[in-house]
Amino acid sequence: MRDNSISYKTQDMMHPEGKYITIDELKLLLSYDPVRGELRWKRRTMDMFIGRGYDNPMKQLRTWNTRWAGKRALTSLTADGYHAGEIWCIGHKASRVAYALSNGEWPMGCIDHINGNRGDDRIVNLRDVSRLDNQRNMKTPSHNTSGYIGVSKYGRNGKWRVNIKCHRKQIHIGVFESLKEAVKARLDAQRTMGFHTNHGR
Repeated sequence: MRDNSISYKTQDMMHPEGKYITIDELKLLLSYDPVRGELRWKRRTMDMFIGRGYDNPMKQLRTWNTRWAGKRALTSLTADGYHAGEIWCIGHKASRVAYALSNGEWPMGCIDHINGNRGDDRIVNLRDVSRLDNQRNMKTPSHNTSGYIGVSKYGRNGKWRVNIKCHRKQIHIGVFESLKEAVKARLDAQRTMGFHTNHGR
């Protein structure tokens, strides 16, 4: 069982035998602490190794349990900061597995880390949202020069321009004399359009 650093670009829930990994199967393989946000491997049984092409299933069982049982699971970091790992040699993000174990079903949309920390997989920090709602809870980009998302200097006259992106469209809110006015206009627009209160943190 590998749990090394791999770039997981997709969330695949397929079992190598061609079936979906069920919640019941997840519960047999993993435990989840919703307060600490940690996944751990459970001890495996012989039936999990028989019929999978191993020459010596008993040896594989003992080796796996010795090496992995009770250890943190899905702890590798993806290039964009998510915890991830493999279940039956298929890449999974820890946040999606945590949500599935806690809620009894796989998330239908994106998992949004409410506080913006992609490594914080406590259940209180995870919500199943659409891609649009996920984008409405973004941090201010590192290249931002004003300190506020969607607010930028306008020319050389000291004014500030405010834009907001919604439904893939860039909307021009206006040009303001002061940064304070610009920030207020941006925050008002975010509230009106249903952005999360953490957006632009």
